[in-house]
Amino acid sequence: MIADHSAITARLTSLVAAVDTEALARESGMGDVGSSVRVLVLGDFPHGYSSEDMAMVGYLAEEGNTIGLSILLVGESGSASMEPTSARLADVCLHLSAIGDDEVHDPWTGTAWRFEPDRLDPASQAHVLAHFGRR
Repeated sequence: MIADHSAITARLTSLVAAVDTEALARESGMGDVGSSVRVLVLGDFPHGYSSEDMAMVGYLAEEGNTIGLSILLVGESGSASMEPTSARLADVCLHLSAIGDDEVHDPWTGTAWRFEPDRLDPASQAHVLAHFGRR
């Protein structure tokens, strides 16, 4: 868990390197060299992310599946800056309301469904936040 914007670039750089290593391994015939399921949560997006960070997020959004990477962008839906990568991500992402009870149109299946986020009770929420705060 990264709690300081100054550490974002290093984490994104390591993920890009993992994607590139996996691509090189596949091209050389080694196959998968250690893909695992990963989730990258980018909070307060796009505020505080440099243009270099944005380029890496765009690359990871396009190529991250090679290492099992899924990306969750958390921010206001109208907060996409004029920066091209941020605007492109805002256009192609599936937007879910944190409040919930929203109807969502699935672009892959063409169906509509209702999104209702899970909610943790305060005791569980404190436990989860404490766990991730130690990382």
